[in-house]
Amino acid sequence: MSTISYESILVTGTNRGIGLQFIVQLLKRTSPTSTIIATTRSSAAGQLQELQQQHPDRLHILHYDATDYEALPSFVEQVQAIVGERGLQLLINNAGAANRGLTAGNSRPDNSSHPETMVKLFENNAVAPLALTQALLPLLKVSAAAGKRTVVANISSLGGSIADNNRGGGYSYRTSKVTKIKNSFCFLGFNANLTLFFHLFRRP
Repeated sequence: MSTISYESILVTGTNRGIGLQFIVQLLKRTSPTSTIIATTRSSAAGQLQELQQQHPDRLHILHYDATDYEALPSFVEQVQAIVGERGLQLLINNAGAANRGLTAGNSRPDNSSHPETMVKLFENNAVAPLALTQALLPLLKVSAAAGKRTVVANISSLGGSIADNNRGGGYSYRTSKVTKIKNSFCFLGFNANLTLFFHLFRRP
């Protein structure tokens, strides 16, 4: 199994699903001296809590509510206290939201173009990840200044693909994911010499 050479990593949305599997794989494939921060909106439970008990010196669990912007300064201070002078080398923006109001056949959300739905998903999937990245940018710059390959990974979805739109519908989810991708390129334009951005896709 190949080793992932990142010294300090933060992953959002880790209580279940892809976020939890990121933590499982990172614990297996990173150095024993690496530091991994997992964030959850609610209290950590189940497998994530078990992993923290198994790796108390490596895995740290922090509370993070993506749309609570007033709490960001305090959150950044907690992250800084954990990573120290190394800064933050890898940020994985995985947390997000989906519209669960689907019609029969799971084909077209019945309220996907409702203004409140669109605003909510846009904030969770596009605004919040950018706000977090900007807040953590000083710690990312510390890592990049030390000559380390410093990465911000924005986890998106095939729902955000312009080309893959065979099913149609899903206005709120799809537009929010498209914006998340575009935000990455805009941010890269200002920080090309500091961080590397890439995208992974999953089906909604």
